[in-house]
Amino acid sequence: MRFLAGALTDNVPAAVVKELAGKPLATIDQMSGVSAKVVATAASAVSSNDLAAMLLLVASTSEAPKGVTGRSRDALEYLVRQVAAELRSAAGRRHERALSLFVSRSAPLLSRVSAEALIELLGAFTSTTVRTHGEQVLAAIVQALQTSDRIDVSEKGLRELGKQAALMPLAESPARQALLGRLWLLKPAEAGLARWWSEVGADDVVAVTDGALLRALAEPTIAAHVAPKVRVAVDDAQTRRRLLTLLASPPEVAAMVDPERVGQAFARIASADKVFAAWRAVFTGAADRAAAESRITALSQERDTAARRLESALKEAAALQSNLERAHRQIDAMREADRASHGANERQLQIDAMRSVARIAALAVEEVGAGDPKRARDRITALVRRSGLETVGEIGAVVTYDPTLHDSIERGVEPGTEVSVRQPGYTWTHGGERVVLARATVETLHV
Repeated sequence: MRFLAGALTDNVPAAVVKELAGKPLATIDQMSGVSAKVVATAASAVSSNDLAAMLLLVASTSEAPKGVTGRSRDALEYLVRQVAAELRSAAGRRHERALSLFVSRSAPLLSRVSAEALIELLGAFTSTTVRTHGEQVLAAIVQALQTSDRIDVSEKGLRELGKQAALMPLAESPARQALLGRLWLLKPAEAGLARWWSEVGADDVVAVTDGALLRALAEPTIAAHVAPKVRVAVDDAQTRRRLLTLLASPPEVAAMVDPERVGQAFARIASADKVFAAWRAVFTGAADRAAAESRITALSQERDTAARRLESALKEAAALQSNLERAHRQIDAMREADRASHGANERQLQIDAMRSVARIAALAVEEVGAGDPKRARDRITALVRRSGLETVGEIGAVVTYDPTLHDSIERGVEPGTEVSVRQPGYTWTHGGERVVLARATVETLHV
């Protein structure tokens, strides 16, 4: 570092590049005794050389000058790769303080470096340094991936990234959570591979806060790696604190545990915890029995009401059958009495008889529909069809209002309005003519 102690010459950029670029971490350590004023002066002198200026600015032992932010991406990427290469050497691993300084000073700029270069740097970290400095580098990788709609990383790079990220506990690493969420968004098939989830435990997913990662955990291919661990954790829970912590996880995680398993965990912990047993009794004891008994009573009342309506409907059906047979006898008598005047008089008589039958049928079907006794309704419908009647609308059906076929219980309903059929109507076809015997009763839809 002699060139920094003396007068600066025109050859300073070349000297800086030669001495600093090869072993940047060793150089940073050597500059621990150089004043910030000298570094700033040297940086100004080599301002035309991006790499040289950047090395000096990053190496400064005081707060890094603002000038570093304007340096080129190529120079910073070269510097990142040189640091990675130095870390892989035995000598480079001794420069812990220099690495810490480099990562902290370069953090605002690392997102400008390619993901491949950052993965190369992260891959050079030991299991110790990845826990102390890996979060900042991994955060920069996530930022680099967020600027693209795809992941341009080689298979080797993905393997290295997965291996190093696994050393960072998911529950303590927002950057790892964001990485897995981004990976699922851009490359879902890759995100479903086991290598990304082998070190993820129940406590990790319970602590997840990243929205994209939570959505990813709901995907079957990813849940298959995580859900068994969550279920085992619930099975192994021995205290109410532990169980309630697991059950308080985000919905995507809690849904991995079936209710029966939760019930078994409740029973197991309640057997040794009086407070929890008292809580459980409230959840599953007298309150549940009272609710069940109330529901049984209500169902019994509904059953009795349905039985009474069915009985009434059968009586209506029998009366309908009697009226129908009487109407046929009257028609036959009139035919015998006056063949000559058969035409108009017989038609009108049949219309009147069928209209009466139709009205009775409509009322009976409405009464049966309230209790939904299917058998009675089927019998009435069959009876009506044997009489040659056609149904206009089904109860509950939504149709377009037609005043020639429908009778609204409300005034002022315009043709074409959507209405709901409350009581069916009936038509009868005679001699090729369709006669409306009873219009369907309808009402407008209520939102």
